Amino acid sequence: MPKIVYVGKPSSMYGKTVWEIVGNLKNYGVGRLITRSEHLRYSEPCFEKIVHVEAEAIRETTDPKLNTRRVMIWTERVFRGRRYPRLVQSVSATYKPDFRLIPKDEETEWYKRLAECKPNERIYDRYVPLPPLLNLIRKEEKKIKGESVEDVIKVPIEINHEMTNVARIAEEGEIPTHKLHMDLGEPASPSLYENIEICRPLFENRDPYKDEEARIMRLIKKKKSS
Repeated sequence: MPKIVYVGKPSSMYGKTVWEIVGNLKNYGVGRLITRSEHLRYSEPCFEKIVHVEAEAIRETTDPKLNTRRVMIWTERVFRGRRYPRLVQSVSATYKPDFRLIPKDEETEWYKRLAECKPNERIYDRYVPLPPLLNLIRKEEKKIKGESVEDVIKVPIEINHEMTNVARIAEEGEIPTHKLHMDLGEPASPSLYENIEICRPLFENRDPYKDEEARIMRLIKKKKSS
């Protein structure tokens, strides 16, 4: 038996296009549930209930993305356990072979998962420190204006409030689950740095803000002297 070797980047899409699904269903699948394989990575249920379907004509072009049957579809969308308040119209992604029809005998299980689902929210702190260079610039501006200067200046966080975003800002007195910081943080592979004892004293108890400030002041003095 010959060995099959696939060449190229593996696809992240596993399924059918929307037209391949609704074109073989009665009434174009109105009332049925579909989901996408890329949403299976979430623990919360993600699916859509078909409400209305309109087929578009195939465009005569050499672009394979545009030469594929597209469908204009209106659905009741549920993303990561949160139901959209209005119908969602989709057309640009319907050509992707990434959709799967949920069998009727599994629909009850999906709705049950939705009813028992607790959305996994990421709660962030209300403020984040500025990067070292911006922190130094802001400190100099405050000194010129005669205002009080903190060692580390923080600014309020702005969160994207789209339905696809499960993050939010912590309320007053609420403990955040995630914190944003401007240092290097925990490395992805700590084992790579376990035996580097000779360099460790150079990086212990270092303040990135003071280091960057000292570096910038040296550059200013060098420029003035030249």
